Amino acid sequence: MTCRIPLSISAFVLLAATLFVFPGCTDPLSRENDALRQEIIVVHDEAMEKIGLIYELQKELKAQASCSGAYEAYVNALAQADESMFAWMRQYRTLAVDGDLAGDNRYRREQLEQIRAVQQLMEEAIGQAQRYLETQIPCKAGGTTPVR
Repeated sequence: MTCRIPLSISAFVLLAATLFVFPGCTDPLSRENDALRQEIIVVHDEAMEKIGLIYELQKELKAQASCSGAYEAYVNALAQADESMFAWMRQYRTLAVDGDLAGDNRYRREQLEQIRAVQQLMEEAIGQAQRYLETQIPCKAGGTTPVR
């Protein structure tokens, strides 16, 4: 006599075996960890796209130096935003920390808050510099007299 397992039971056994072999796929801590890592990368990448704009704004502000001394605060704010991004990147650990997933998730949540703060600092510095430049009258080439 041959024992035949109904298809629905064999499908259940296959599903249970799959879940046993791949527990990370269903583990809430693992899913949270994956989501945190992905969100950190998205925020980082969005902020990094603005690094070139920071350098361009610093160059424009320095070109206005001969007309106005007020540009320095904006250059410094842009430099601080730029340095904040690179400081965050130097300290960020991509590999797991604390030897357990719960500890790693705590670390990722803290890092997500930090990179969001860096992104906000960058956006504020860029916005302030752009608004300042919009109100400035360009200088004559090589001179200190504003062009009217």
